[in-house]
Amino acid sequence: MLETKMDSTALKRSLKYKFLFNGDLESMQLLLNIYELEENIEYITPRYLPLSELRKSIEKILKDRRGVQLTARNLAELIHDNINRFELSIYLEGYINGYRSIKLVNKLEKMTLKHMDLPTLYKRNYLYQYSAMEDEVKSFRAIVMRKLNYSLNQSESFFSNIRIFYNSMIMPKVMKLNDHLDSQLTMESDGNETIIKYECEPFTPVELAMLSRALSTTVTSNAAKLYKEAFWNGLNDRVLKRYR
Repeated sequence: MLETKMDSTALKRSLKYKFLFNGDLESMQLLLNIYELEENIEYITPRYLPLSELRKSIEKILKDRRGVQLTARNLAELIHDNINRFELSIYLEGYINGYRSIKLVNKLEKMTLKHMDLPTLYKRNYLYQYSAMEDEVKSFRAIVMRKLNYSLNQSESFFSNIRIFYNSMIMPKVMKLNDHLDSQLTMESDGNETIIKYECEPFTPVELAMLSRALSTTVTSNAAKLYKEAFWNGLNDRVLKRYR
């Protein structure tokens, strides 16, 4: 039994690696099928970062730079697929861990039954993922979030895995951003003569390194938020699963 569990863990790790680093979509589908068989999880609906939001995040980092919108568009298009795969992986990890946290699931179920009758509960597609919460549930969620903040801050593997993915899949694209800039000419006049300039000036190596560090911080922060959101969703779905 132990050997079977170890084999399953190794297989999941291998499938996750192929999805993240090779872009193998079939590996993710197989991984989801395994979780459906082992955990009886049928539907996982992660939140993906829209391309427009990614552009806005990059624009904030580059807010004082000339041609920021063009640069943000080019970089966002370069890394968007990588970011989506990364976020799906983070979401799945948080969701599964929340789904498996039986003690917390039991506490949430006990609170839920105080505020919902069984006919209402049987009809629900969502619990407290998106809807208003009673004060008791709000307090419980706040406690869960604080515990997650602490556990993530103590976890070397969580942030190490983020760094490995970022350094392998995203940073190389950031450092080669100059190869993908769309240069547009603009004309400016100082009163005596017209000066032609490029809308997007190439980045220096130092500027690219600074951009990469700032983007890495944003990716890491978003990953922690997404993990906690997914963990909470997993708790809620496990409660509802008991009434389906």
